[in-house]
Amino acid sequence: MYGQNLGLRFEEVVGRYPRNVALRFDGDNSICYEELNKRANQIARFLLEKDIRKNNVICISSIKIIDTFACILACLKIGAIYTIVDRFSPVKRLEKIITNCSANILFVDNELSEGLSDISVEGEMVLFTSDTFKELLGSYADNELNETAAVNSEDPAYIMYTSGSTGTPKGAVITHGNVLSFISWSRKEFSISHDDVFTNVNPLFFDNSVFDIYSSLFSGACLVPFDRGVLEKAKLMIALIDETKCTTWFSVPSMLIYLEAIKSLSRDNMRYIKRFIFGGEGYPKSKLKILYGLYSHRSEFVNVYGPTECTCICSSYRISDNDFKDMQGLPPLGKIIDQFSYRILDENDKEISEGETGELCLFGPNVGKGYYADPERTSEGFKQNPYNKKYREIMYKTGDLVKYDTDDDKLNFVGRKDFQIKHMGYRIELGEIESALNSIDYVVENAALYGTLRGLNLIVCVVCLKGDINEITIKTDLKRVIPDYMIPNKIFIVDNLSKNANGKIDRKKLSEFCFYQKR
Repeated sequence: MYGQNLGLRFEEVVGRYPRNVALRFDGDNSICYEELNKRANQIARFLLEKDIRKNNVICISSIKIIDTFACILACLKIGAIYTIVDRFSPVKRLEKIITNCSANILFVDNELSEGLSDISVEGEMVLFTSDTFKELLGSYADNELNETAAVNSEDPAYIMYTSGSTGTPKGAVITHGNVLSFISWSRKEFSISHDDVFTNVNPLFFDNSVFDIYSSLFSGACLVPFDRGVLEKAKLMIALIDETKCTTWFSVPSMLIYLEAIKSLSRDNMRYIKRFIFGGEGYPKSKLKILYGLYSHRSEFVNVYGPTECTCICSSYRISDNDFKDMQGLPPLGKIIDQFSYRILDENDKEISEGETGELCLFGPNVGKGYYADPERTSEGFKQNPYNKKYREIMYKTGDLVKYDTDDDKLNFVGRKDFQIKHMGYRIELGEIESALNSIDYVVENAALYGTLRGLNLIVCVVCLKGDINEITIKTDLKRVIPDYMIPNKIFIVDNLSKNANGKIDRKKLSEFCFYQKR
């Protein structure tokens, strides 16, 4: 019988596979489940001594070292809510996140500590590297904790921050029960066993990492984290994947497309990968066919989809030869997984007719609690199911427009109903980019757009400025406000922005100017 919370569930896994390698880094740096559990217990006792209790929030640096994962497990064991923060994020964005979650303790590395030096942080900052943490925790016991049993399935496990249209990131709250349901699905869907070895190429502050961590460490499998330095060296990364005999790959399509474009992939590598799983953005069929041709004789290919607010994944689709008979568009979303129910609704929350396009709305045990300390935005996205008049059933309105294919019994992605995009796997509100530009004193007005130019998906901005400012300066100033993945690929500087008859910015006309005219 599995435990009612993630702390108990992990202890059950440790009991079954104590000597299995839980985390393996490059070289001989690895730790087994028994030792990782002891490290997590020590950190949990440290937190308890600091008077951290259920529902207190802990910020953890995104650095990929053993103690980062031990911190996550420690929080789960005592019911504290953890959130992973990007150690390289702009100071202003970090401040918004830390202020929103009112972190009690921040586990920081040197880079994050430097980033926080210019802002006021109320929570205690604890510097952790392998040496300092080992010394800090030396006096704490490593046996099991009585506090773990008091955590229930409805308690929040983590907060995952995503882009917000107002310029303020919003924190999706996911519970222990949400994640336990997700683990149950992923283990069954991909036949995960304690012999599997997972890659972790996704940043820990990005929701794709939820699949990496919980599908592996809660199954007795091994997780191989790749830090930023290794990811920038494609040949080294692939060599390590083969050396550690990784069986499961999960990333955004952009990473696989990049690896193929620089000729790093061949039939002679990725030798042990049994399943290529990708999601977070569409995978153009013309690009996917190249990868499929290299590895489909020994690996399965699965396209997954799901919003952060609903615990990472809500649909999956296995790619086959039939998907390349028509090379237009993207692979389908497939079927909604068993953990969800759904409806496709129009703008008035009325169910659409078969074959028409509408907004995908989800409900079920994987739907999170809403946005942390943000009731207004929670009420906008999380609604009572209008078709259930008998009891409370929260439905998440994804904002994604889909169409149901009755012939093939699957969903297809059509687009977004707002200005939110998926770029390089990151969910980005174009409004946050516009808000960042508006915070720069020489920007008069601007519009952020997303489209395709010469076969590449790009974020572009059209700006009207005061003074003689160039594109490089604008991008440099933006990097102080928003992370690198939100920085526009191209900025067009114009005298004025086109307006429609109502005096609003004419985004259609600007898109034609940026993406459709010959350049």
